[in-house]
Amino acid sequence: MDKKQMLDMWEKLGNSQKVTLKAVASIPDGRLDWRPCPQVRTVKELVRHIFVWERLWARAAKSGVLTQKDAEKEESTALKDKRELTAYAKRVHKEATGIVKKLTERNLKRKVKLFFGMELPAGVCIATIYDEHWHHRGQLYVYLRLLGVEPPFVYGTD
Repeated sequence: MDKKQMLDMWEKLGNSQKVTLKAVASIPDGRLDWRPCPQVRTVKELVRHIFVWERLWARAAKSGVLTQKDAEKEESTALKDKRELTAYAKRVHKEATGIVKKLTERNLKRKVKLFFGMELPAGVCIATIYDEHWHHRGQLYVYLRLLGVEPPFVYGTD
């Protein structure tokens, strides 16, 4: 992936983020700790996970390493309500956007060492943010439907 492709993808992610935040706003009050079965994340854990990994992948692309300690610390971020989830999501996306915009062509090709035994080019780390966002937002939409909520149109932009 070259810088132009990455920035185009990031712009699309920004639009997706807006729709995801609409979905977060539609979570019924008192249902953040609900989960469809015991083996999966709660609504709150799922939403947090989307943005935790946006931050982790962006920082890894910048630094060249992703540690298990960083992942565990970020995954333990305490967020108690929709307001805090939304504020966290906006902060993370702003931080990640700053990182992404500063990455050079050379940075995108640099290998990033990941704690789970892989090395990936930084550009792939950034692309993973996009893939992960869509994947987990799809899960969130299923959760919302199970809670009786019609999710926002998937391709909305504002």
